[in-house]
Amino acid sequence: LIVARALCSRVIGDPKHGLQARINDLLESIDRRSDFDSGAKKLDTFVVIHEKAAGLFALLKDSAERLLRHSDRQESPAARSAVESLKSFLTSQEVSLNVAHRHGYLNLELRLLHHKCCSALDQAGCLLVRPVPVKVDSTLIEKGVMQEYTAPLVPLDKEALKRGGFTDILSGPLKQSVLRQPLIDATDSLARASLMFGKGREGGESAARVIATIYKQMCNFYGHAFLYPIVEALQEMLKVNPPSQAPQLPFDEEQPAHDLGVDSAMWVGLERIHSAAKSFDREMWAENKKESNRVWELLVTSGDSTG
Repeated sequence: LIVARALCSRVIGDPKHGLQARINDLLESIDRRSDFDSGAKKLDTFVVIHEKAAGLFALLKDSAERLLRHSDRQESPAARSAVESLKSFLTSQEVSLNVAHRHGYLNLELRLLHHKCCSALDQAGCLLVRPVPVKVDSTLIEKGVMQEYTAPLVPLDKEALKRGGFTDILSGPLKQSVLRQPLIDATDSLARASLMFGKGREGGESAARVIATIYKQMCNFYGHAFLYPIVEALQEMLKVNPPSQAPQLPFDEEQPAHDLGVDSAMWVGLERIHSAAKSFDREMWAENKKESNRVWELLVTSGDSTG
């Protein structure tokens, strides 16, 4: 067991050829390409490494137990103590590996999610307002600690929306595919976070914090940066022209609706905004929906009392 511990220490912690060093080399090789696709590839690599490493440590712990069971000294307290010591060592190595990678993973996940959301609006032909720089915590820099990524607020340009008119708004930011894409990207982020930090009690407080961070970022984007500017632009674009005559009662539902002096595209826009808000709640929060892998379930099963 002493030899096994020394071997594990060499395999895992060797500064040049150890597991940690090899993983760092792999991640750095992806970093050197420094583009959007490489960032997405690095996220997937984080998840794969996490799963493979968890499997490796589980096999090593199981091997230690089997070694003791097939040994003539299986009843020896000293042998049992040595096995438990080896398992504790493996657990500490696994925790050290996870802590290092999880922080890097979370910053990259939040950064790429924000980029994907803004990119979806940009590709739809929307103009975005220049973001206000996020304040950097100098005390963390002095301590050599990497600050957790905070997405800047990059809202739609209301003036550009008003210049485009109702038609451009309906065929641009309020197009169904554009409304849907950020939710697809966010659910992918939730799935990766569940794999990296664990589900239920396994993930605990750290998993709940990560899920809540992703949800908060999406609330800021989908509300303050996306839907709110559209609602405000529609409000400022609204020109009321009172109808020349009162509608005939009762209404004939088979006939076109009576002109109430408001552009019909206005109602279509409000309907899509309302539908998008409900979709956000259904796809992200999904309260009381079991096996959904959404925010409410992930927070409840992790034991987070703030959910």
